Amino acid sequence: MADLPQGVVLALTLFAVIAGIQLAFWGRRQIKSLMTLIGALIGFVIGFLIGYFLLGGLVAGVVLGIVCAIIGALLMWLLMKVAISLVVALLAAGAAASATGSGTTGNGPIVFLIVLIVVFALVYYFIEALIGIITGIIGGLLVGAGVYLYTENPQLAVLVGIIVAVLGSIYQTWTWRRETAPPVRR
Repeated sequence: MADLPQGVVLALTLFAVIAGIQLAFWGRRQIKSLMTLIGALIGFVIGFLIGYFLLGGLVAGVVLGIVCAIIGALLMWLLMKVAISLVVALLAAGAAASATGSGTTGNGPIVFLIVLIVVFALVYYFIEALIGIITGIIGGLLVGAGVYLYTENPQLAVLVGIIVAVLGSIYQTWTWRRETAPPVRR
């Protein structure tokens, strides 16, 4: 990263690696809090902008921002499973439509919709088991990005990212199964 000062690169690297490891190994426990925080931030920004520009002023923006932050946090908390399922389904449907090469012509939209509906239903049904795997993969991507930022070696970044994603997903799945397993009778 020749364009950025070394201190900025180091700070971004440390943030990406620490956040990635935390998300890869313990993301399942914090996902609901993280989604609630994101909902609150999005709600505040939307409410502030509406209040500031449409209702005329800083006070109106802050008050409406706080109200919308509460609403956004509640919505994200309640609809977390739907949001995660939709994002995964959209990514899978986009990949399927891209793989068929038809895009917006021919069977492209039909493939997109079928994959979207099927993947959404499967992910929503198995969401509790998949959250650990999804957060493990995202954590691995963050760690890989941090390694790439620091070393500029794509092979090392991919290797480290895959190792962290696999180990994190395995650890989170193991702990989830252990927590949800029925008690053993003697």
